[in-house]
Amino acid sequence: DLEGGIHGFTIAKGVVTGEAITTALPASTVILTPAYDFSNNQAKANIILNASNRLDLPELRINYEGAVGNLARRSDTAAISAKLGYAFIARDIAELDRVKKEQEKLVAEEAAQTQEDQVKYAAYQAQRQELRLRLRELKVHAAQRVITLARRKADLDAAVAAGAAITKSEMPKYLRLLPGL
Repeated sequence: DLEGGIHGFTIAKGVVTGEAITTALPASTVILTPAYDFSNNQAKANIILNASNRLDLPELRINYEGAVGNLARRSDTAAISAKLGYAFIARDIAELDRVKKEQEKLVAEEAAQTQEDQVKYAAYQAQRQELRLRLRELKVHAAQRVITLARRKADLDAAVAAGAAITKSEMPKYLRLLPGL
């Protein structure tokens, strides 16, 4: 608690060093250690910030040092920078892994679709071949029917011509040869 309390301090070799003051804030804990060097008129304050809601984050150190009214700030952010950098890299790697898995899934789906399309195309080609074969068979049967009808017509024409040549006297003889008469 920074308000109203008297905190301890030590004096050694012209330097007054205050006792560390700890303050709990809603999201962090702050530790302030003040010091003043009377011999060269220099003030110093070391501040340590710890995130109380994120225990996985390292502490952040901030130092103010210099003449009163002209303090220079130095921040030791290497640990938190490394932690956050690692977190960002880990997040990016996780995203890359997710994208890679998604791409692999798409490639697998595309390969399955290609395989399915090839099977469908092969079935289509087989069906076309079967239809062509059936069409050829129908053409051959139609040609055979035409040839058979032409032969029957020729036989019938020959029979009619032969029948016309038979005289009336020979007709009963030939009619007996026909079955069922």
